[in-house]
Amino acid sequence: DEGLDCVAPILTEKTPVPTPTKNTTPSYTFTSTEAGVITYGGDCSSVTTAATAGDNTITFNALAEGTHSNCTITVTDTALNVSTPLAVTSFVIDTTAPVITVPADITTNTTDSFGKSLTYTATATDVVDGAITPVCTPVSGSTFPIGTTTVTCNATDAAGNSATPASFRIIVLQPINGGWSEWGVCSATCGGGTQTRTCTVPASVNGGLACAGESTQSCNTKS
Repeated sequence: DEGLDCVAPILTEKTPVPTPTKNTTPSYTFTSTEAGVITYGGDCSSVTTAATAGDNTITFNALAEGTHSNCTITVTDTALNVSTPLAVTSFVIDTTAPVITVPADITTNTTDSFGKSLTYTATATDVVDGAITPVCTPVSGSTFPIGTTTVTCNATDAAGNSATPASFRIIVLQPINGGWSEWGVCSATCGGGTQTRTCTVPASVNGGLACAGESTQSCNTKS
């Protein structure tokens, strides 16, 4: 009959859900040619049930972590004409932060007073993104000064989840050559004895050279 509305609303996607996202209640915008009642399908639902002619921005109810590829939106107009379901573009909810793996503390020696250039390997993995390159300070390949330097690594996945920072130490030591102490008291005042010394002034550490020579010698050899 003339005047009857037999045309169903036509729906089109305007702004899909960003993917991946750490927002468990993401927004979504679609366009409808008519006002009507919204019906949701698949994983998605919303407290918004009224559509207007034009753009409609809705907020989905809380969604579980993972991929959501079965969401649909349908609009029924006042004449009960039902639109073709609008398939929401698949998106991923990712609320899990990456995990960083750093090496154990590194100890090394150098004779250079400016320190030593060192490389190291730090990694990060994410349940959605897989391998991620962490950002570490100081960077691998830096010249590390004599002493202890703490390296701190951070990583953020594509959804914006930040890992718990991880750190390790790089310890650069300078070799110290050993030095002899003074000779000790002779074991005999006459007729010959022995006296000793120790390589402790300073002691040889960090790969330094040991003292050259003997630690024991004869003394008071005259009768």
